[in-house]
Amino acid sequence: LLMPVNTHGILKTSEFDSAHTPVHYKPLFPFKLVSVSWSESPIFEIPVPEEEQGKEEKTEETETKSEEDGEEAEGADEAAPAILHADLQNKFIDEVVVFRNCFDTAVSVNVDGKQIYFTATGNEAEDFEEVEADEYEKFMNKIAKTFTIDISETDLKSECLVAEDDKVYDLSWYSIHAAPCYLADKVLFKGNPLWEATDKKEHFAGCSVINDGDDRLIALSIRNGPENRQIYFYGVDGALREIDNDEMVTHYEAFKEKEQAERERYEAEEKARCAAEKDAEKEEEENKEGAEEDEEEEEEVAEE
Repeated sequence: LLMPVNTHGILKTSEFDSAHTPVHYKPLFPFKLVSVSWSESPIFEIPVPEEEQGKEEKTEETETKSEEDGEEAEGADEAAPAILHADLQNKFIDEVVVFRNCFDTAVSVNVDGKQIYFTATGNEAEDFEEVEADEYEKFMNKIAKTFTIDISETDLKSECLVAEDDKVYDLSWYSIHAAPCYLADKVLFKGNPLWEATDKKEHFAGCSVINDGDDRLIALSIRNGPENRQIYFYGVDGALREIDNDEMVTHYEAFKEKEQAERERYEAEEKARCAAEKDAEKEEEENKEGAEEDEEEEEEVAEE
């Protein structure tokens, strides 16, 4: 599924050719399917009848080779934990349905009218586990929600997204980066629509947000195949509007000027604070020296 093979014998379809819709794989006559793999490792297999597994001599040869390989052969077996269904022996796969967004994947295998469901939250074959129909539906709904992202939140609950933030004086800034396999095509800010794809190839790639009190400057990065483009927004919550590059530069320069003014104010306050501390230390030292001199004079008078 991750790297489809035998494509000449398998029909691949998707309604509207959209990431929002599952991908269907069906064998074309006279081809037959008995195995489903992910990254070249099987996640589901229909057992092959013993009489079709080859001659006994070939089996013995394989066993001998496995013994010679030792741990290497054992490790290879562990890397391909395919789920077998003995009750489906002598039957073939009618259809495989895949719904995914980045590392979240749901797979349904139809064998002679029986549905077998798998889910995974990773990108390896061993991440797949067989689940019941209700769990599969819940997981499908979870995936469907990931195609919309609210960029006002940095507490991200996805391995496909990375957030970083910082605060400089009164200005706060944060950025969100999306993995290439993350296919969100609708962006919100505090629940309000900000952007939605008009091309099925467009997806959210990342964003940077500068906050100055209630004012926000947002740079939204949109991926379209190998190309990226930027969209800019400015305003307050609930009233963000799209702006062009020139207006973005104007607001950005204003933020930089405010940052510079805040920096100068901070440095002046810090300089004044350090000077006051030095004056206080000097005064304390002078008072200490004066007290010591008074004490010495008192001792001299007492001796006389």
